[in-house]
Amino acid sequence: MDTKECFSEKTLDGQLYEIYLAAQAGGGGGGGAPTTASYVVISNNPTLTNERVLTQGSNITITDGGANNPVTVATVVDPTFDSVQIDTTPTAPVTPAVGKLAWNDTDGTLEFGLKGGNVNLQVGQENVILVKNDEASPLTAGEVVYISGANGVNLLVKRAQADADATSASTIGIVSEAIAVNGQGFITTFGVVKNVNTNAFNDGDILYLSPTTAGAATNVKPSAPDHLVLVGFVQKKSGGAGEIFVEIQNGYELKELHDVEIDTGTLANDDILTYNSATLTWQNKPRAGTKTLAVFNAMDNQPPAAAFATLDTRNSIALLDFDDTTNENAIFLGVIPQGAILTSGLKIRLVWTATTATTGDCVWQTALEKMTSDIDTDSFDTAASATATTNATSGVPNYTEITLTTIDSAVAGDGFRLRVTRNATSGSDTMVGDAELIAVEVQQVA
Repeated sequence: MDTKECFSEKTLDGQLYEIYLAAQAGGGGGGGAPTTASYVVISNNPTLTNERVLTQGSNITITDGGANNPVTVATVVDPTFDSVQIDTTPTAPVTPAVGKLAWNDTDGTLEFGLKGGNVNLQVGQENVILVKNDEASPLTAGEVVYISGANGVNLLVKRAQADADATSASTIGIVSEAIAVNGQGFITTFGVVKNVNTNAFNDGDILYLSPTTAGAATNVKPSAPDHLVLVGFVQKKSGGAGEIFVEIQNGYELKELHDVEIDTGTLANDDILTYNSATLTWQNKPRAGTKTLAVFNAMDNQPPAAAFATLDTRNSIALLDFDDTTNENAIFLGVIPQGAILTSGLKIRLVWTATTATTGDCVWQTALEKMTSDIDTDSFDTAASATATTNATSGVPNYTEITLTTIDSAVAGDGFRLRVTRNATSGSDTMVGDAELIAVEVQQVA
């Protein structure tokens, strides 16, 4: 018995299906068709014995258009699924495209094509950001960038460089694709950037932000005062198919640590860090007072061959007499202690008195020689001087300080000779009679 077509299927936009039910030729069910034949029906018909009832399921809707109209089967607008199984062994390789989700067996994860068609996101293995190029020239894949601002839609980025805090502190990632001036493009903040030139490096190299070239990476670890920013690791060495695993780790300056409080208004050379238990912070403070590096008395004098101060005693105290008409000298020898800081020079303190005078000024000079050259020849650096007035009571010691900033480039551990001179021929030296040197103290300048 001839039966007309009773079922047809159509696809609209990949998701809309229509099912048509047509009249049958012959009796059975009013149309002559046998009641035992197979039918697709919208609802159960008790007169039929072998029908198939079309029933809507999860995320599917069925709409009956009525007599002589289609039955519409469609997916819901926002379907939900318990799970979706992606084919991990397609018969043909899937070419990535914008908006397409497919399995990437090389990376072992799903791959999703991003806007522009140049960057594919490996799901769960990387993070990317759509940014805007804030430079005056195009950015290229593989360049390191920092955040220079924002425009309400995207972060703005420029080429990072490790020679300044402003261009390194906000380093954010590596460019994933070419980005035109004022154009949008993707950067990778974590994960692999592919198809870049890594021929200058080797597989496994640690890469740092370059302090010399904007946007570049280097496998040479920068040192202070340049900023230390780790940008990632070389995953594959290649001239054009290289890969960099991005993991930005920005170093910190001392003042950026949470328990360090640096007062930049008072910060000065040779400051030290001290702990403040009240605020639980480390704070910069000037080094307290001075540090004595050496002490000499009259018995330590190693006099020159001529024009030397004369050893004498006064109340059993050894002292050195300096004439009031001839420039005479005393020389003391020592070693600068380890750990001494001489960036600001040395302070020489002279303890002296007058033999008989109770008025007048005495001009003292000091000079230092580093003992790293031929000791047969004197090589004292430039002398510094001070003019001091004697005490009004004879025999009461005077204390005179002279700061030596020219110290023959001496550093901790160097042997040295210190020459002390009374410049009696100076017009400023008006004290009559001998000056008696009792002791000499060599201090580190605070």
